[in-house]
Amino acid sequence: MENSNTIYDITRAIVAGFHELFGHGVHQLYSRNLPESLRLTDEIGFIITTGPVTEGFADIAEHDSYDFLKNSKKELGVSDEMLEYAILSSQNSKLRIALKLYLALLNEKAKRENFDIRSYLIDGLKLPYEFVEWYLSRDPLLKDVFEVFGHAFSGFIRSNLKKELVQEFGEQFLLQHPDIVRKAMATGVWSSKIYPKAVKYFLKKYTES
Repeated sequence: MENSNTIYDITRAIVAGFHELFGHGVHQLYSRNLPESLRLTDEIGFIITTGPVTEGFADIAEHDSYDFLKNSKKELGVSDEMLEYAILSSQNSKLRIALKLYLALLNEKAKRENFDIRSYLIDGLKLPYEFVEWYLSRDPLLKDVFEVFGHAFSGFIRSNLKKELVQEFGEQFLLQHPDIVRKAMATGVWSSKIYPKAVKYFLKKYTES
């Protein structure tokens, strides 16, 4: 979207909106009638055991924003370059989060064992020297990155859930009932291990009602 010499990029706001509103917001909506321990709240929804599930569902909504932007780019004044940047930026943010968590784990290992983290990062992983020195100067520890656990593993939860649902119900069923599938996925906050079972249960329940 352009105005005079200023270019307004609304793609990032739309991607974030899908993640927060159609992801976390919908998750809160469909979980509100469940026992308090299964509702999406700050106390329940973003701890290590449930974070990958709540962020995984929000990531699904975030991916929906890609199709929305592609189908509405003319009305929104979004160029192909802006669209490509928005999608790549969204995807790269997950990689940065995973790297942040991995480096914190390595730093913990280096503090407890005889482990040369600089040599491993620079010579082993071929990361730039400047980046390694800058990052290690911050002394990253696991206690500082707890909040990214959910984001780091959300992609795994998303792909694993889809695989299990296709195996149980068939891809054609999922395509024919997108609203029911989404509602089942957003009902309750569960651990990563229980989540696929819970979604299958509610999907059958909602289909029969």
